[in-house]
Amino acid sequence: MINASFGLRLGGDLYFGWEEISIRRDLTCMSGEFNVSLMRQMSDGTIPQIQPGRSVHVEIDNAPVLIGWIDSKNVSYSADTVTLSISGRDKVGDLIDCAATVKGPFEYNNMPLDAVIRKIVEPFKITVKSELNPAPTIKRLAIQPGETAFDFIDRACRAHGVLPVSDGIGGLVLTRPASERSAGALIFGQNILTGEMTVDATQRHSLYVVKGQAESLDGTTEAKQMAGGEGRVEDGEVTRYRPKVLVGENQGYSGTLKERALWERKADRARGTKASYVVHGWYAADSVLWRPNTLVSVTDPIAGIASDMLIVAVEFSRGAQGTNTRLDLALPEAFDIDTKANSDSDDGSTNSNASGSGATTVWADDND
Repeated sequence: MINASFGLRLGGDLYFGWEEISIRRDLTCMSGEFNVSLMRQMSDGTIPQIQPGRSVHVEIDNAPVLIGWIDSKNVSYSADTVTLSISGRDKVGDLIDCAATVKGPFEYNNMPLDAVIRKIVEPFKITVKSELNPAPTIKRLAIQPGETAFDFIDRACRAHGVLPVSDGIGGLVLTRPASERSAGALIFGQNILTGEMTVDATQRHSLYVVKGQAESLDGTTEAKQMAGGEGRVEDGEVTRYRPKVLVGENQGYSGTLKERALWERKADRARGTKASYVVHGWYAADSVLWRPNTLVSVTDPIAGIASDMLIVAVEFSRGAQGTNTRLDLALPEAFDIDTKANSDSDDGSTNSNASGSGATTVWADDND
């Protein structure tokens, strides 16, 4: 289904004929976004009069893939031509721009994570679907002055290893890195048009220290107030001194802080390994579009990859280069906070009770 139809539906009107199209969903951005443009000769008449702020349905083959709002438009012209560009995001984009609350509550105690987030997004008329069973409990978490809804949700979810991801069509999904498989595969010599692989060590650190948030109690000294516990983990693969210190997303004790440090080490290891591919068309298989947060099998002897990788971002495009999909990939553990599989025994860390290395090797020729 290479020549999939595309249109913007505004009210009862469906606008076709866009010459440049881009639709992107990304696990790291929460909200999906789209950009479209067209160029007309001045002699051909007027361009569509589409205004920012309007509700929009972005459709592929008459099915909505993004429901949201038009954020901006740009009109550029010369004596002969006029070009219209439209961009927007799905409904979750409002959470990125707007305050978490103006009426309260400003603090949540002993509530399930999904219940807290439903309270935050309710005024925005955004639904919440939880894939967590059971949902973790928020013991105590306060909204910081001026904090956006996105920042608060991200902070609450990150502390529990949860991904808040837009479904693109008006809802927010609370999930974890998927074990679900993509309907397609990426195979060099078959469907890969272009590929790119990057291994970057700049995010790796020799020591990870996660400090807890301590209560500020009357009569305590500053030193005591700062003594909220900490978790320390070393990465023996980084041989020079490169410490990283973080503050825990909420109040914690040394056990949970150690787990947070373990995850940070594992995630930094995985984030440095990235791959991007461009394939023809928008469908991974018949009637199934490529989707983020799915595992895809990659066979690429040029990059030395023969493994499953996680689809982090999907971008559908149409233009001078044809109808294509760009897939940004990472190692699955880049988003996986399950620290039970981690180990410090291989790198001199202070936790001697964990098991497993916390690192996955997918490069066929990587034996270092």
